[in-house]
Amino acid sequence: MQCASAASCAPQALVEKLQAESRDSASAVTAVTARWAQLMDVEVPQALQEALQAQQAECEVVVGRKGVIIEAARNILTAQDDEFVSTLRAQAEVSTGERAPLVNKANRLALASFLPLCRTWMLCWSA
Repeated sequence: MQCASAASCAPQALVEKLQAESRDSASAVTAVTARWAQLMDVEVPQALQEALQAQQAECEVVVGRKGVIIEAARNILTAQDDEFVSTLRAQAEVSTGERAPLVNKANRLALASFLPLCRTWMLCWSA
């Protein structure tokens, strides 16, 4: 499969990263969850503190990997937004023969309906 631009190939690469991360984090979460039962049997406070710190470090690794995926998604969204704006600009120039403003009533309506969806998507991934 060939893509028209790097921005159009990026979502497929992101989906593949998300699938791989999902598999990896599922196994990491299973391992962390399994250790909780062992932690309940630890009676020495210092040993419990060390074990909890190890659990926290493992959780931070999982969250950090998710942060990388979120940043990649943001970069893809920004690239696609830039491509969308340049396409709109090119279409406006072709249709009018001059450089037209990008923000007109039709564009505002389209963006107004699209932005809440983007915000919701980014909030879900940021959580």
